[in-house]
Formats: sequence, structure tokens, C-alpha cells
Amino acid sequence: MLNWRCSRIFTVKEEAREEFIEKKSRFIATIFPINSKEEAENIIQRVKKEFWDAKHNVYAYILPNNISKYSDDGEPQGTAGLPVFTVLNKKELVNVLVVVTRYFGGVLLGKGGLIRAYSESVKNVLEKAKIYEIIEKTCIEIECEYSIKDKILDYITKHEIQHTSVFENNVKFKIETPKGSENKIIEDIVQITNNKANYRILSE
Repeated sequence: MLNWRCSRIFTVKEEAREEFIEKKSRFIATIFPINSKEEAENIIQRVKKEFWDAKHNVYAYILPNNISKYSDDGEPQGTAGLPVFTVLNKKELVNVLVVVTRYFGGVLLGKGGLIRAYSESVKNVLEKAKIYEIIEKTCIEIECEYSIKDKILDYITKHEIQHTSVFENNVKFKIETPKGSENKIIEDIVQITNNKANYRILSE
């Protein structure tokens, strides 16, 4: 099987919650799978209602196509929302929202202490969450004459590439492959068929 380098992204399967105490302050981190900004905003409002008496409900979310948002919700700028976002981003997570609720315990943590506490909150809930990899796929259609179909089929079989075949006037192969690998496949097929096959990318 070819060892292509494809982008790797991850998400969570279901809601999870974890909490810890830092110098008498109570931090409650809740993680959610999301599919849109609207869903994220609705969940944030729901959590704020649930923890209506908390001093802060800090959050960060990430969606595909570089859509993201985070909020310090009253904490000093850069000490809460950004650390939450940074942990999610480093884990290459998408379609995910984390809200960290803080009940102030009367002891000031300072800027560094807040950054550590909010970062730790996210790390703790991620250990509890069920994370799985999203494999982005691209579909390629390859059309060729019967005389060269075996070359393409041998290549597809050798490299364990998921595909379907349609036999009409010509042969059509529909290949589903991890995003990032399509150019390599096309280059290889052009080479083994002496550029006698037609191809087009159906989806990205």
C-alpha cells in the first residue's frame, strides 16, 4: 500500500465533561461535537444558562475552512479563550467546541496561572473525550479503453485503492482516496498508460 502523506484532522464523537480545582477555583471543561457556528453559539448559551452563577464561561470552537472563535468571557485578555483554542488547534481538532466554566475561589491566579489552568482544563477533558480521526477523501474518475484497463486495475489492486468499475463503451474506474494522494495516483496512471487514460477529479 502506498504511504502517502495526507493531512490528518480529528474530532470528538460525543459530549464529555471534566473538572478540577486550582487554588480554590473550580474549572469545569465541557467538550462538544459541532457542525456549524449556529450550533456552537446555541450550545454556549445553553452552558451559560446551566452555570448561570459562574463567574466565567470561556469557550473556543473550530470548524472546517479555518472557521474559529474564542472568548475570554471577562478573564484578562489572552489568558483564557486563546489557551483553550491553542490546545484544540495543536491537537488538530475540528468540528469541536469546548466551554470552560470557572467558579472563582477567591485566590487570584495571575496571568500565567490562568493560562495554565485553562490549558489544563482542556487537556483533562480531551483525555476523557472519544477522539477519532477524520479521513478526508477525494473521488477520481478514470476512463480508458479496454486495451489498457488491466494496467490500471493491477495498479489499483496492488495499492489497495478503494474503487468501483463500470464497463460500457470504455471502462470507467471511480477511485476514492485520502485527500492529498490524488496527484500521486494520477501521475502514476498517466505513466503506466502512456497518457492514454482520461481522468477528472469529481470531488475534493
